[in-house]
Amino acid sequence: MSADSRKALVAFGRTLTIGILPLLISFTFIVSFKVLEVL
Repeated sequence: MSADSRKALVAFGRTLTIGILPLLISFTFIVSFKVLEVL
């Protein structure tokens, strides 16, 4: 693997993480909200 493709992969991974983290956080909030409502 060349240095360029590795750099692109790291940038892609970072973008993916930044995109997915807010989704995961909001999903966790929604789930815990539903659980609290049931209890």
